[in-house]
Amino acid sequence: MESIFWNVRGLKGAEKQLDLSSFLKTHKPSFVSLMDTKLEDFDLPLLNQKLTFLNSSFLSHDGRIDLFWNKDLVEVTVIGHSSQHVHCSVYRKSTQSMFFVTSVYASNDYLERRILWSTITSLSAAVNGHPWIVGGNFNEVRFSMKNRVVGLFM
Repeated sequence: MESIFWNVRGLKGAEKQLDLSSFLKTHKPSFVSLMDTKLEDFDLPLLNQKLTFLNSSFLSHDGRIDLFWNKDLVEVTVIGHSSQHVHCSVYRKSTQSMFFVTSVYASNDYLERRILWSTITSLSAAVNGHPWIVGGNFNEVRFSMKNRVVGLFM
């Protein structure tokens, strides 16, 4: 089963939606997590027409994390969510197996990210040994050089 996690940085433009549709048709994922879509509920019908094989979805109300999946291949149950994560179980029909997915779009604020990491730690106990995918945009910088602009640290 192929899953995709992608920070699309806005998905309201027709060109970006066509790029996404083409990419997904090539890779044919069963499950897709898109971060920073900036979509609202009224945008969903048009997008679903373009993503024809992904026929079920969960949209966060703030357009930060949106999930799409092919209900012919998987059953997805959203267990919990916040502004920084969506946690769900995924049942793969072909193998009759279940695993968990936590999609992350972490805040830029360090203190808010600490709350997210505490949540992820709690979820690790709840998955109870089942396979678990944690993916997305963690807004972490491994090396300070990545934030250097004109000789100054941000």
